[in-house]
Amino acid sequence: MLTSRHRTGRGSLLAALLLVALSATVVLAQDERLDGKLRSGETITIASGETVAGDLYVVGGTVVVDGTVDGDLVAAGGDIRVNGTVAGDLVAAGGTVTIAGAVEGDARIVGGQLTVSGEVGEDLLVAGGQATISASGSVGEDVIASAGQLTIAGTVAGSVEGGAGTYERSGSVGGSENVVVGEPHDDAAADRPESPILDALRHWVVVVIIGALGLWLAPRVIRTSAELIRRRPLASVGTGLLAALSWLLGTIGVVVVIILAAILFGLISFGELAGLIFFAGFVLILLAAFAFFLIVTYLADALVGLALAGLLRRDSHSRWMELGLLAAGAAVVVVMTSLPVAGGWIKLLVALVGLGGLALAAWTGWRLRRLPPPPDAPPTAI
Repeated sequence: MLTSRHRTGRGSLLAALLLVALSATVVLAQDERLDGKLRSGETITIASGETVAGDLYVVGGTVVVDGTVDGDLVAAGGDIRVNGTVAGDLVAAGGTVTIAGAVEGDARIVGGQLTVSGEVGEDLLVAGGQATISASGSVGEDVIASAGQLTIAGTVAGSVEGGAGTYERSGSVGGSENVVVGEPHDDAAADRPESPILDALRHWVVVVIIGALGLWLAPRVIRTSAELIRRRPLASVGTGLLAALSWLLGTIGVVVVIILAAILFGLISFGELAGLIFFAGFVLILLAAFAFFLIVTYLADALVGLALAGLLRRDSHSRWMELGLLAAGAAVVVVMTSLPVAGGWIKLLVALVGLGGLALAAWTGWRLRRLPPPPDAPPTAI
């Protein structure tokens, strides 16, 4: 039975981790691997009378289980149908998921449409567009749902909890019902005025934390960037614009390379390598997007703030004094970028200047590393 909200979180996390691991692994598989435990293809069928000993991991356009899986079933596909028996848990992600047979353990489903006309022995965790427990369907323990439409016409022995755009119940629920229907409306929150000062304060705290981490992990890069922004502000703006365009074109280039590589290796029957390149490129794009967001949103404010503070005082002899200058300069930047109307344009300028200063520092460091070492000094006569 559902004992706490932590169980819901663990179930959601487990389902997500299993499905990500399955997608990343099975994309490299062909037909059947590991004695049939790992299967992929256009249509995967566990025939009536067939029993799969142990767990089964499946990716396919259509997945049909008419037989028995004597363990857990983890499946991803366009259409997933369980007409037979799953002795353990079911973790599934699909456009349509149908449980017409029996899942003796938990069922954790992510999909466009879920229909339970059979039996789920323990908990049912579902996130999707439409979730239906028909009149012949039953859930042995709790239902935790986040769906556009949730319909319970069958039997739920435990409680029902979650949220849905619409919720209809004509069946029976043994425990409590706590389903938030539609968009929650908080009258008290609606009456409270917005607090731009509080938002600016939160942003300033994050900027100072990011800047302090930069000074700790890469002090030379941060200080060089701030100095270049202070001495060459116009060059920083132009370089920042070029860096932003380069990031955009680079992202498009990576996507094109991934598509062409997948097509090429697919034509020469190297499907495993195509899947590996696709996965690696996807991770690379995510990392690049996260780094770009972090720089233009927070680190740029810290760099420009440090450069502004340096105009007043450059002889920061201690780490604490440097952190104080960072905090003061970041406060000026946050106030300026929070101004009505003009704040958005100032933020754009700050983002370009910060990005440009960082790019100039990286370029300067690269050029210095390529310079030949200085000649040895002649020995001094004694």
